[in-house]
Amino acid sequence: SMLECTRRPVVHAGGILVAFMACISSRRYILKTANAKSFSVSPFFGFGTAWITIGMSTPKLPTQSAGAKFRSVYRRHRAIHRYTTKRFMSATASGRQSEGYSLVIVESPAKARTIQKFLNSQKFMIDSCMGHVRDIAAKSLQIPPKLRQSYSKVTGVDIDNGFTPFYVILEGKDAVIKRLKNAQEGASELILATDEDREGEAISWHLLEILKPKIPVKRAVFHEITRNAITKAFQSTREISMHLVEAQETRRILDRLAGFTMSPVLWRKISPGLSAGRVQSVGMKLIVQRERERMEFVSAGAAPYPVS
Repeated sequence: SMLECTRRPVVHAGGILVAFMACISSRRYILKTANAKSFSVSPFFGFGTAWITIGMSTPKLPTQSAGAKFRSVYRRHRAIHRYTTKRFMSATASGRQSEGYSLVIVESPAKARTIQKFLNSQKFMIDSCMGHVRDIAAKSLQIPPKLRQSYSKVTGVDIDNGFTPFYVILEGKDAVIKRLKNAQEGASELILATDEDREGEAISWHLLEILKPKIPVKRAVFHEITRNAITKAFQSTREISMHLVEAQETRRILDRLAGFTMSPVLWRKISPGLSAGRVQSVGMKLIVQRERERMEFVSAGAAPYPVS
């Protein structure tokens, strides 16, 4: 009849639409498992989609049996699913699935996305550590009970043993470290591309201490995010500068020696929230010394005129 002829294309279009929407929703699952080098879809996925399509396509067409209709819809769904999965995996995760890529770690996720546009995704995998991953322990509970006595005078710093700091992983960075460790499993080399200042050099050193890579490690620095600058930086790599690392470590130790001991005095005597760190304390000392010299100064007056 005329009604059945008009409903037939609508039913088929509805079936294809439902199957395609189900395929698109499965891309989230593929994305989550792309880094795991394998993915799978439930065998009942196509069966359920086809069954839903049959349930929605009413009334039943007399020219096609229920079994034939089910097989037709199921074949359409599987074809669409294979097509979308193939394109998605080849465009998104093909480089990360293959072994032998170079893992590049930067500080910012936005910088990682920008650099990935300039590099071949099959040869380079760009990831970010989102800033510092370790710092000197700020609470005594972060230090093992056997070592708390050594770090009791200044939290996190053993002042009786060469001012040795005790590092702990920052809160919320466990997931980042786990992701980076999984990413380096299939890598052939590790390139640390954090900033060139003291903080960036320290971040690279801490990553090296935590990840403990068994692959070659290189240090790359660049001052602008352009294709030429990044290419030149990867061609002229170097080792981590321990001078910069030790400078940053010394700065953090001074923060604990000065700030963590003097700031509480200001909170009690003047006002809560004030800071007496390594810079403010030295600056205040210079001002006080200068003021005391001014107060102790005694003018000698004018010299008497010599009498002949």
